[in-house]
Amino acid sequence: ILHDMKNHLGVINSFLYEGNIEDARHYLGKVTEIISSMSLRTFCENKVVNSILNNKHKKFIDLGINVNMNIYVPEQLNVLQTDLCSIFANTIDNAIDACSKIQDKNSRFINIKSNTDKGYFVYEIENSKINQIKVNGLRFITNKKNNLIHGYGIDIIRAVVTKYSGDIDIEYTDNTFKITLFIKL
Repeated sequence: ILHDMKNHLGVINSFLYEGNIEDARHYLGKVTEIISSMSLRTFCENKVVNSILNNKHKKFIDLGINVNMNIYVPEQLNVLQTDLCSIFANTIDNAIDACSKIQDKNSRFINIKSNTDKGYFVYEIENSKINQIKVNGLRFITNKKNNLIHGYGIDIIRAVVTKYSGDIDIEYTDNTFKITLFIKL
């Protein structure tokens, strides 16, 4: 970023040196957009979860999804970072996918909560949806075209929760989908 900024400032300086104020303003505006899109927010103490949330946050904005987050994930948690990544990335990707199918952007929402409580890590994500849920036993069936590479997210989450002797609860209506998981610490 520092290397790029030196180059960007050099371009702006050249425009100003040449008296080309309008081009300097335009270029500065573009650089400001780039910097704004790169600024990271702090959602929680855990670096992996924070990174995932920063990565997904731009998608929320781009797709016009109303997001409410109340996230507490400590830096040190008795859950492997790779498992936290699987949980957060899969559930958020599924929620984004479901919301993106809703034409009315005002109806798109995702609520994400996590906390530690009474010896458990508790994570909940609820989102709006319009797609019909298809289930075969405990397995949720994807509605994506290539089901050989899609439709494994909830299975992966179940495996992670089972690994930690946890529990998972999934509820859905015609308009919402909610997954809550409890992992013993």
